[in-house]
Amino acid sequence: MKLRIAAAACLATLVVGGVLAWGYWAATRVPPFYKEALQLEPEAQQVASEKLLETATALASNVRKEGRWQALFTAEQINGWMAVDLARNFPNTLPPGVVDPRVDIRPEGVTVACRYLEGAVATVMSLDAEIYMQEPNVLSMRLRNARAGAIPVPMAEILDGVQQAATDAEFELTWLQAEGDPVALVRFHPPRDDEDTLYVLEALELRKGEIYVAGRTTRGNSEASPTWEPGFKPVALAPSDENEKRQR
Repeated sequence: MKLRIAAAACLATLVVGGVLAWGYWAATRVPPFYKEALQLEPEAQQVASEKLLETATALASNVRKEGRWQALFTAEQINGWMAVDLARNFPNTLPPGVVDPRVDIRPEGVTVACRYLEGAVATVMSLDAEIYMQEPNVLSMRLRNARAGAIPVPMAEILDGVQQAATDAEFELTWLQAEGDPVALVRFHPPRDDEDTLYVLEALELRKGEIYVAGRTTRGNSEASPTWEPGFKPVALAPSDENEKRQR
């Protein structure tokens, strides 16, 4: 009898220990891209940040001119900017406890990860998102797979953060759902100046390690409305279109 009790106690200890060990591993798991991004040398981060600022400055200048414009940003540039310029010049932009954000860009979507430090809690948060456009100046973001390490976490706080960011930027935000996943539909309404300038974001394309944007600027035609022209296709099908495609 005593032998059975001892064996049961030993088994219970092993099970509890295994669960705790798995929980620790799961909570501290780091996405491979995030670990690699954090290991980039400071000099390389500085160069990447400067390249992003250079590209963004050129884009801003081109957008103010009438005609078409385009730009290509790499994940390395974005991560360099977040490591250098964001940390140095915009330290209060991130929520409390969030540090070292980094991004991974793939044709099928993006993953954003960051370290989260709150009291005794230290983990890496990550979020997957599909990004696509169906019409000019309307961006759709399908959010999925929010995790702390490898452990799924509720999406509520993330949705609140997206809502607040859209409010601060004065973007029109509508929430939809696709197969249980929240979809943020963001409409841009760029202000017009005395020349009645119209700014239109026509294309956003995700590539391996890159994001490409393109659009056009027109003046003097207040009745003009953006049109979806050949060659400017969404980066991914909208969830509803995917469903229709499956049913055909």
